[in-house]
This record gives sequence, structure tokens and C-alpha cells, in this order.
Amino acid sequence: MVKRKFQCCETISDSVDNYVLSGIWGLPIFFLMMFMVFSVIIKASQPIVGIINAGLGWIFVKQFGLLLNVLHSPLWLSDFPSNGLGGGIVTIASFIPPILFIFMSLAWLEDFGYMPRAAFVADKFMRSVGLQVKAFIPLIVGMVDCNIIFPDC
Repeated sequence: MVKRKFQCCETISDSVDNYVLSGIWGLPIFFLMMFMVFSVIIKASQPIVGIINAGLGWIFVKQFGLLLNVLHSPLWLSDFPSNGLGGGIVTIASFIPPILFIFMSLAWLEDFGYMPRAAFVADKFMRSVGLQVKAFIPLIVGMVDCNIIFPDC
């Protein structure tokens, strides 16, 4: 016979689960947490993205274009390396801060134990659209890439 000790009180995790996993409060709390994550990403990464765009744009687009003009290269030959390749480097570099902040935010939520709870809450919705809950994190990261970094996606 197994004897169990009487539990006199609920743990903090149990009381959090009562709200976070409930049918009424689960989705609003999830949307609030994702709103906070997106707000942190926007507010923290936009100044860094501006610095990257200004600095690398000055180096790879303007200065490289001036160098090619000083070398008297034709316009069609100088425009592609400076605006095409240099602009591509600047665009790719501008992805780094938002992606860094999204993974930092998701790691922070994982450390606090919210991500498994969020996956549990999102499972019903994900199944209704034909996806497994494993697609939860890529869906969030994809939303950040297209909505925050490049809103014209």
C-alpha cells in the first residue's frame, strides 16, 4: 500500500497553470505575451538596425560607389557592385538584431517555463489549421521576419 502525504497547499506553478492553461484565459495571456515579445523586438532592434543601415550603407554603397566612380568604371558596372551587392549586404545585416532579440525573448520565456504552456494552448488552434504544434516556433519567427523586419513581405 502506498501512502501519500497530504498536500496542504498549491505550488506557485499550479496556480500559474490554472490561469495560463485555462480555456478562458489561456489565449488572451498567450496573445499578450506575444505582443510583449514583438514590442521588445521592435523597440530594442530598430535603433541597432538604423545604425547598421547607416554605417554599412555608407561603407558598402556610397563609398564603394565613389571608389568605382573614381576608377572611371561605366555606370552599369559600378551600379551593380555598389547598390546590388552592397545593398544586399546591408539588407542581410539588418536581419541580425531582430533575430537575435526574438531568440533571446523566446529563450527567456523558455527559462521561465512559459513556452511549453504556450505550446499546449496553441495546440488546439494549430490542429484546427492542420499543423502540428512543432510548427509553433517557426511560425512565430516567420511572423517576426515578415512583419517587423520587412513589412512588405
